[in-house]
Amino acid sequence: MPTTTRQRDNVTVVDAPATLDFNASKDFAAVTDNEFVNGATKFIINLASTQLIDSSGVGSMVKLYKNVRSCRGNLVLVGVHGQVKAILRLLRMDRTFTYYDSEDAAVAALS
Repeated sequence: MPTTTRQRDNVTVVDAPATLDFNASKDFAAVTDNEFVNGATKFIINLASTQLIDSSGVGSMVKLYKNVRSCRGNLVLVGVHGQVKAILRLLRMDRTFTYYDSEDAAVAALS
């Protein structure tokens, strides 16, 4: 499953693939960079379908986070679970990223 994006109330929702590893992170970065270059500054990364993430996937999310924050934008995560949650906690990224239980709650927070 490739990375896809959609719009909800002026927020860009990024549906991450089932595996966000070295190969998939290239597509993830290309898709999210395109959205950012085209003016998006509010992002939700939906990780509900993501079962596996590696350092490349985390790096792609951190890169987007830094770009968005440099423009006074915001990026949050939804659907964080299982191995993804464990890796983000291990890397202490749970202190960097804000998590929401639902996409609706994240959209409300960013709108």
